[in-house]
Amino acid sequence: MLTALSAKDKEALVIDLLEKNHTTREIAKIARVSFSYIKKTRMKLTGDASDERQEDQKKKTLSIPSQAFKLFWRASPL
Repeated sequence: MLTALSAKDKEALVIDLLEKNHTTREIAKIARVSFSYIKKTRMKLTGDASDERQEDQKKKTLSIPSQAFKLFWRASPL
């Protein structure tokens, strides 16, 4: 049975499990952390933040019809 771990201990455990090639689901179950915490720790470990930047780009970019609707909505007085 695991006792309450400090933040540093949890991070060390997650890093150890990542290095042993455990799946994200297994790590979440063993270390009792969220998937997003595992992803952030993996990014720290690999130094790869490009995925996060790409996700931000997708969120900011609207489709052309959405952009047109947004412009129309701003211009029409009600």
